[in-house]
Amino acid sequence: MLGIFIRIRDEALEHQRGREFSLRKNAEQNARRYVYPKGIFNFLSKNGFKVKYCRGNLNSLKNAVATGNPVIAMIKIRPDKNWLHYIPVVGYDGQNIFVAESLAELSNCNEPHYNIRIPAKEFKKLWNTAMPKMPLYANTFFTVER
Repeated sequence: MLGIFIRIRDEALEHQRGREFSLRKNAEQNARRYVYPKGIFNFLSKNGFKVKYCRGNLNSLKNAVATGNPVIAMIKIRPDKNWLHYIPVVGYDGQNIFVAESLAELSNCNEPHYNIRIPAKEFKKLWNTAMPKMPLYANTFFTVER
């Protein structure tokens, strides 16, 4: 089974630390359809979180991460495919975006709070998720608060 895992690690949400929310679909269903942003929004809202669905540029994403609240972005798994995937963005530096990736095969590092380091230029390509059927989803992310 494939899954989307969102782990809340933020100290402001300490009472939620370690709690995993999973939205599971079997592999066959995932090959045919996505969990649309409204589904993520509704799921988190129903579980007591204040959720904002945002659209912006890399600076607005970094500003959201800098608040210390969880940020979830929708990206393509590969630049040449339109396979979408939600990822918690947990940090950044001058050249990279740091992500807590649930797909082990995409991991490229083993840091305490993230397991994938994506060069910012590459992240922008992956984050451009506009497709003919979903043109408004490019450069979108969620901010999550308790």
